[in-house]
Amino acid sequence: MMNKIYKISLFAFLLLGQQIGFAQTQNEDILTDENVTIINEKTVNTDKLDFSPAFYEDGIVFISSSVGNTKKVFDERIGRLAMVIKIAKRGTDGVLGKPEIYAPELTSEFHEGPLTFDLTTEEVFFSRNNSEKGKLITLKNENGKDESKQQIYTATKVGNKWTAVTKLAFNIGEYAFRHPTLSLDGKKLYFSSNRPGGKGGYDIWVVSRDGIGSPWSEPVNLVGSINTTKNEAFPFVHPDGTLFFASDGHGGVGKLDIFYVKNNKSVFGDVTNVGKPFNSSGDDFGFILDQDRKNGYLTSNRLGTVGEDDIYSFHSTEKIPTSPAQMAKAKTIICVKDQTDQSMIQDATVKYVNISEYEINTISKDKSGSINKLETTDNLNILQLVAEQPLNTLKTNDVCQAPFIVNDGEYLVNVTKEGYAPKQVILKAKAEKTEYLVLLEKLKEGKQLVGTVKNEQNIPVSNAAVIITDDDNGTPQEVTTDPNGNFDYVAKPGRNYTATVRKPNYETTIMKVEPSLPLKMNIRPVGAVTTTQTTGSPFVEGQIFELTNVYYNYNDATLRPDALRDIQALQKVMSQYPDLEIELSSHTDCRSTNAYNQNLSQRRAESVVKYLVNNGIVANRMRAVGYGENQLRNKCADGVTCSEEEHQRNRRTEVKITKAPSNASVSVVDRGPETIDSAPQSMLAQNAAGQGYGNDSKSTTITGGVPVPVRTAVKKTSSAAANQSSTVVTSSNNTSNTSGQFLVIVGSFGNKNNATIQLQKMVANNYSNAVIEFSEKLNLYRVIAEKYNNLTDAENLVNGLRSQGFTDSFYAKN
Repeated sequence: MMNKIYKISLFAFLLLGQQIGFAQTQNEDILTDENVTIINEKTVNTDKLDFSPAFYEDGIVFISSSVGNTKKVFDERIGRLAMVIKIAKRGTDGVLGKPEIYAPELTSEFHEGPLTFDLTTEEVFFSRNNSEKGKLITLKNENGKDESKQQIYTATKVGNKWTAVTKLAFNIGEYAFRHPTLSLDGKKLYFSSNRPGGKGGYDIWVVSRDGIGSPWSEPVNLVGSINTTKNEAFPFVHPDGTLFFASDGHGGVGKLDIFYVKNNKSVFGDVTNVGKPFNSSGDDFGFILDQDRKNGYLTSNRLGTVGEDDIYSFHSTEKIPTSPAQMAKAKTIICVKDQTDQSMIQDATVKYVNISEYEINTISKDKSGSINKLETTDNLNILQLVAEQPLNTLKTNDVCQAPFIVNDGEYLVNVTKEGYAPKQVILKAKAEKTEYLVLLEKLKEGKQLVGTVKNEQNIPVSNAAVIITDDDNGTPQEVTTDPNGNFDYVAKPGRNYTATVRKPNYETTIMKVEPSLPLKMNIRPVGAVTTTQTTGSPFVEGQIFELTNVYYNYNDATLRPDALRDIQALQKVMSQYPDLEIELSSHTDCRSTNAYNQNLSQRRAESVVKYLVNNGIVANRMRAVGYGENQLRNKCADGVTCSEEEHQRNRRTEVKITKAPSNASVSVVDRGPETIDSAPQSMLAQNAAGQGYGNDSKSTTITGGVPVPVRTAVKKTSSAAANQSSTVVTSSNNTSNTSGQFLVIVGSFGNKNNATIQLQKMVANNYSNAVIEFSEKLNLYRVIAEKYNNLTDAENLVNGLRSQGFTDSFYAKN
């Protein structure tokens, strides 16, 4: 008899054939913490089994035992009809709608799913009972009963239909192959199987290929500690290479738990439990995560489920995973004392971040032993990370102690106290250790200075965090404003400093410090757009500003709830100025195919317009345009190695004024992506001083006495000139982007039949010059309408094609 950690929802789908029973749902509420929100998606969940979601267009596809009117065989061993694939799309309110049967042409009489798609959604891989031409293939199991093992199938989309359903060659009919997940580049397919050669039970395996249409290799059992003698199932490979999976062989919070392993150059690291609240005391599996690593879905039978298994969505304010499993936490203390007399220091600020998972490249210390440089192999500044995005922030009590709740591992700890030199140390935490001592040295030199933080109405802002950073060595000192908005800090003579002010619901503000003068800083409430009734700098046609908080889930164009802040600000502006007209555009980075990025960006731009229309803005005042990867802000084109921050600068949503009112002006804020680490302190200092960086700069101008970081697109703007008027951000095109040959493309396809269908549509619309060209670099068939030697002609044709219904048209530099 099988280990009872497998509940019927999992086992029925795996069709293992053993006698099994229901797992017991634990009497426990949904677990959340201050950073994670988990929601039961009740619109898609039934009183039966609903599990294993996969991202698909503007929603999810998933597996359900609520099969509707489909023709499904009754599985006597589990007492229910075979599973079916369903789809649910999210509306403009971000809520999943009523599910429907997905792709009737993939629906057989037998069990289907889970499934995974390639980036173009022209290839699908899914589990199904072993069958040929609609007839079930069975073998006698160890109990002498007929049993059909699951196998992995693939299909290709032609037009809007899935065709050529094919069983992959590496399947073995005597063993089960299930839960496929495809890597971002489409070259690796991971799955779970009990085929020979594993460690026991079900293991995670991988096959590889050179590209679409190439044969798959023989399965390879994943090396390292991923697989156990028990069961590993439901793998999901994230775009960054991290592999998530469910297991009952690694211990954990409950029964089936979700784990992950980092992928470093195709080598997987240690297995780590994602911890609570993702794992509960019941079964948790079917975990997927978006590209920003903040949103996703999972399956669970924890308390609160509508049925036997439910699909839950989650949102995290921090990237997932951020640290090792929470289940292993131990409580200890940090004690802060004076280095000279060992007196206890009260109200010292203690910040820390787990660095166990980072690959450290550079580490150095100053004479006092404080770390003054700590960088990873991908140039992440850990000192800045702990100052601005710590795992936690503590205060020492009257006997110098601060509670330190950690896992085993290494932590960078930042300790600051007014009148003392800041100290940054690495602590090697162990569960059995109860106290860590940090000694601070009193400042022997420097001048105690006073600063003030106020809002736009000149009202003092209390409890704002002010970080004063030494530009020469990167050492920060952090203070907090009092009820009058005042703070004190120490400046050593001959040093240059940069001040950063942060407070929830306010814009982050960065300024250069003049050590001989009182520091006065103004911060504004959050919101990308602020209107003022001035005549100095009205809206102008062609002006572009960015909505910096418009986020989407991976491969998804519908708006998330946390994206609405800036959209609602734009809505207010549009309502206030009824003659204002805009083009709303979405942009992507260069990763994945040009056609995929073009289509996704168009749908994302349209989702913002749709939201505004649903909230009272007239549709003909707005135009949605997706530019895909065709207007990159930096060097990060195909084949260029870039950091995640550089790629993320290209993923943005912008508003362009196409018809301007005459009675308003706008201040434009481009803080850069909020989900990445800030630029090095030296660059921030130069920016605060008004030194531009050309096309992708973040120079600082002053509008009404308020520091406003902006993007200057074509030329550098002096701080003196910036003081004269509101900021105007011009088009991001430059000379290098407007010369050369441009292709007008009306579709890129992995399947030549789909390209041929699109070409026939073009010819029928009198585009006789249209041709199909195969791109070896992209491994795609591209339908090209025309080739031009100037950008203007290409743009005009794209606009004409879109007006005729070819909405996926775009231009690309050849």
